[in-house]
Amino acid sequence: MTDPQAVRQARGFDWRLAPLQRKLEWEADAARTRVARALAQWEAAGASLRGAEALLRQAGQDARGAVSAHADPRAHRRLLAYLVSLGDQVAVVTARELEAGEQLAAARQELLRRQRRLDVVLRARENALDAYLGQQARAQQSQADASWLALRERRRGREGLEGQT
Repeated sequence: MTDPQAVRQARGFDWRLAPLQRKLEWEADAARTRVARALAQWEAAGASLRGAEALLRQAGQDARGAVSAHADPRAHRRLLAYLVSLGDQVAVVTARELEAGEQLAAARQELLRRQRRLDVVLRARENALDAYLGQQARAQQSQADASWLALRERRRGREGLEGQT
């Protein structure tokens, strides 16, 4: 949403696109929320991936130690099956992280698109406000000129009357 302090105000200025501006601000805010959620999901997926990889590394080191200790073949098969299942889990978590990254990228693109639309409307508002303020300044100047001319004519009329007497 636009910062109310950043938006210039002017008495009598009627911005006809204000409802559209509010709608675009709301859409941009919603897009920001989606980016924040997607970022949180991506970070959580990354943390899960790091945890699964650490578990796999630790299990691999344990398996090397068990092989060198000449453990029984059945225990070795179970350990290998466990390592394979950990590898599969790492693959699943990696896919989740990639998907979360893609969702984050898509949410960022959507936010950029919505922010650009809002920026166009805000620039149009600034241009309209500048034009309005310029028109108001010209109207005030014209009124001041008319008042000055009227005062000058009035003074001339008095000087003319005083000169006749």
